[in-house]
Amino acid sequence: MARWIKTIDIKPILRRDQTNKDPEYVAAIGKEIAAAVRASTTEDEKTFALLDALDCLEDIEPGPDAVDDFNSALAELYDWADHYRVWLGL
Repeated sequence: MARWIKTIDIKPILRRDQTNKDPEYVAAIGKEIAAAVRASTTEDEKTFALLDALDCLEDIEPGPDAVDDFNSALAELYDWADHYRVWLGL
């Protein structure tokens, strides 16, 4: 079983309105998650993989691909978290 060395709780953001697929909402949630993670990580933790995932979350454009872009960026964030043993929820 993995030993998590840090927790960043993004679950309240993700659970706020799980059925809302509006591109404007999805883009805003991406930016909110990126801001929360940036505020909760040190400079040493901000690897290229993390910064790339956060940039992708921040750069989601409201449009037909917003949900797919969000899911892809979130998958990158979870990959980083798994590698660095960061739990993204409580």
